[in-house]
Amino acid sequence: MAEFPSPLLAYWTCDAAAQTQEPMGPDRLACVETSEEVKSWLAPITPSPRGTPAYGAERITTYRAFSA
Repeated sequence: MAEFPSPLLAYWTCDAAAQTQEPMGPDRLACVETSEEVKSWLAPITPSPRGTPAYGAERITTYRAFSA
């Protein structure tokens, strides 16, 4: 769990930048990857297979919990 704060800090940086301006090019991709990494930390230990409706529902639930 010691590795978690770096992606979280990067996520908050991306979020703050997105509120003031639209990230462009490689920065946008880096922010998407960071967001996915943070959600992976918060997702169930054994997530459903990618591409399934259950996986999508888990990701939405994870995002909403994190946002709250």
